Amino acid sequence: MPIVAGNRCSEHMLSRNDPAALMARFPGPLIVHRSSRRWIIILLCNAALTAAGFWLVSRGVDVGWATLLLFGYFTLMALSALLPGGVAIRLDAEGFEVTDAFRQRRRTLWRDATGFKVSLFKQVAYDDATRSRRLTGKLNKAIRGRNSFMADTFGLTAKALSDLMNQWSQRATMTS
Repeated sequence: MPIVAGNRCSEHMLSRNDPAALMARFPGPLIVHRSSRRWIIILLCNAALTAAGFWLVSRGVDVGWATLLLFGYFTLMALSALLPGGVAIRLDAEGFEVTDAFRQRRRTLWRDATGFKVSLFKQVAYDDATRSRRLTGKLNKAIRGRNSFMADTFGLTAKALSDLMNQWSQRATMTS
């Protein structure tokens, strides 16, 4: 049975930003869910901008359509992230799996992931050997210094998530 840390499990709330406490759960699986508060703020901001786009369209301003469509999309993404089963990360001895706001899952093996660090916008960036030749990997490397990144910190600080990922990876690759 996976050990869950997040909004659904108050037992672990005090240790969420303590990588050592979360490392005690190795080899897992450990599932860390998104921060509801963060996604509610994102939802409200995007809903307000969607409403502004609608208002601009009703006034005949052309840029209103772009505003309405762009922020309408982000509003739907935030709503999706808040539904059960949304944004989360699952760590185990072989690797980690990130579930995004649209329920898409991406699995990365520890042997392919290295150098977790806090990068721009307080996100955790890392190098993924399977993405190094892709255009998105090259762009991420130029912007963030690593070819992959996590779009969420799953309710942890970026530093705590980075430390957790480095420690979990180190232990997993030592035991395999």
